[in-house]
Amino acid sequence: MVTPDDVGFREGFQMDSLFLPDLVASKKTQRDKDWPMVRRLVEVSYDTGFSDPTPERIEFWLRELRTPALLLDCTRWFPDDAHRLSGERTAGEAALSRDVEAIRRDLAAAEARAR
Repeated sequence: MVTPDDVGFREGFQMDSLFLPDLVASKKTQRDKDWPMVRRLVEVSYDTGFSDPTPERIEFWLRELRTPALLLDCTRWFPDDAHRLSGERTAGEAALSRDVEAIRRDLAAAEARAR
């Protein structure tokens, strides 16, 4: 665990931070430059958290992954969770069917709706 002393903060220094799912939700805006950041934040979460998956992480990844290959991978490793959540996200349903073109189409449509 990193302490304030480790990064040179003065005693009493406070810094607000966001939980990753909240940060991802806050970046889903109409600005084109935010969408690559959303994708990358979730990719990094998947890459760094895969060795220690928690139910919360798995659910987050299945709801938020925007990279077809990683969404396919996630549904392959966590099929029970993917089936449970598939009705909430058409890209998840497409991933369970291994339909890459449908995943791409569904991701683009979801992004367009959020804009």
